[in-house]
Amino acid sequence: MAIGTILDNIRFPSFASEKMTPKEGDTTYTMWEWWGGEATVRHYKAGNFNWPMIIYMAFVHYTAILGCLAVTSVKWETLMWAYILWPISGLGITAGVHRLWAHRSYNAHWTVRCWLMLANSIANQGSIYHWARDHRVHHKHSETNADPHNATRGFFYAHVGWLLIKKHKDVVAAGRLLDFSDLHEDGFVMFQKRLDPWFTLFMSYLFPGYVAQYCWGEAFWPAVWVAGALRYCCVLHFTWCVNSAAHIWGDHPYDPSSWPSENPFVSLGAIGEGWHNWHHKYPFDYAASEFGIGRQFNPTKLFIDSMAMVGLVTKRKRATGAWTKLKEKRIAEITVEPKAGAGVPVTGPGKPGSVNVKGPYNPKWMSNNKPAGPWICHQQVVFDASTLLEIEDARKEQEAKVSAAKAANKGTKAH
Repeated sequence: MAIGTILDNIRFPSFASEKMTPKEGDTTYTMWEWWGGEATVRHYKAGNFNWPMIIYMAFVHYTAILGCLAVTSVKWETLMWAYILWPISGLGITAGVHRLWAHRSYNAHWTVRCWLMLANSIANQGSIYHWARDHRVHHKHSETNADPHNATRGFFYAHVGWLLIKKHKDVVAAGRLLDFSDLHEDGFVMFQKRLDPWFTLFMSYLFPGYVAQYCWGEAFWPAVWVAGALRYCCVLHFTWCVNSAAHIWGDHPYDPSSWPSENPFVSLGAIGEGWHNWHHKYPFDYAASEFGIGRQFNPTKLFIDSMAMVGLVTKRKRATGAWTKLKEKRIAEITVEPKAGAGVPVTGPGKPGSVNVKGPYNPKWMSNNKPAGPWICHQQVVFDASTLLEIEDARKEQEAKVSAAKAANKGTKAH
């Protein structure tokens, strides 16, 4: 029996519950489909597998397993080194290829760009050039066939499946239409691109091992498996969660109609990249979040701000002004909505007059095209509470203005 037929016959009926309705199309996913089972069979039959990447990903996870087995045998310095390399390599992605090179959200001195290029090489997620190219296409065509990791195709596809199959023709076509001249003009970007993939492979796997060997006498290969392979695999999955989990679970206070969401758990692993609803609403914002480190976990913003304090980063772009104007407009719209007891239906689902900033009864703040997550983000609760207070303040201010106008009119008539 052919392997395709065998895979076709695999089913998990006990898990075959409805998981979500995609934004495009009318298919309802079962658990089998959600985790990529149906797609695996379909792409295998169509000959769409990207076999070199499949083999490489098998190697990545095999060496990560070797790292797990070596964790108890290496020195504590090696474990600390692996832990330190997590934010270092992470910044190469978040502050480097993402916020600097893909979005041009700030300018950086050549010393910072050089360090970020090296940190990005340790992260080893493809060259800066190719990562930034795919990411720009992703933002321009998010959740369509032209999106490299379209989340409407399921969690597995958005997480890693998109790497394991050939690119959709729409992704290739979209990539040819964008301008990447700024990347060609950056010497550090092109240096890394010319040496790809050998330089990044060395920096990701062997460089951590050599540091451990020559600095504190660690055995070379155990250090490679722990500080190199295991750390590398973990950071890969943290980054992939931005494409998958942060596009599926979370809240949508800034752009209710989009899939990207505010996901604090993703921000913990991806050092500040989980505030994704804000980021897709305002991709030019260097912080990739509304608030700073005091209210939202965002070490990447802290790093960029620290570099700015010593003059190595300039022209940081922010979107808080644009958001303030949009929020004022939304508050005004909510204020004029029918209130409870008015007997007038609201503009979305819910009881007549049951308008509230929080919850599914207000279509202006709730996305209905995605599954409701198993939890409500704390940030959303804080946001809702603050918005309610702002609405109340706006109402009181308006009443005060009306009262002042009436008093002025009475004074005029008296004279």
